[in-house]
Amino acid sequence: MKHYQISKHSGQEDDTWSSITDIGTDFNGAILTSEEYLRIENLYIETIRTFIYHNSKSFKIKFLMDLRGEDDADKWIFDIDQPLIKVRGGEYLDESSILPLCKLCLRDLMGIRLQADNGDYITFGCDLYLRLGMSGENDFCLSGLSRQGLFINVMNNDPDA
Repeated sequence: MKHYQISKHSGQEDDTWSSITDIGTDFNGAILTSEEYLRIENLYIETIRTFIYHNSKSFKIKFLMDLRGEDDADKWIFDIDQPLIKVRGGEYLDESSILPLCKLCLRDLMGIRLQADNGDYITFGCDLYLRLGMSGENDFCLSGLSRQGLFINVMNNDPDA
């Protein structure tokens, strides 16, 4: 099994944004706009879409935490298909359900661990960390991410194991 952590952070930045709640904040003389946030978020979503395409097609919800009812959560639910999607632990999902859930996770409105029967997984950490595990040799689907603005860190193990 190969384990990867993907982030917009290269590890070299001193002061950078790490959440949708940072929209409107100044970072090194530049205000984070919703457009820039969505540009980066879409890089994550395309990475997940590519991962699903080249690996498992169906993932089971192993862990689920729904924070959409928290204070001020509504203001971060924009530009999402199916923002009120209903899912439950143990349910199998395909790409059409996974991608909107991943947007909610990137916005800290959900916490989720998706795992395929072969062990492939998708999960999230705080500060826009995406973690992917793959049992096959299809890690080529991650090549080129740093050119697009995301960085890959190879991990020794599954951080949630």
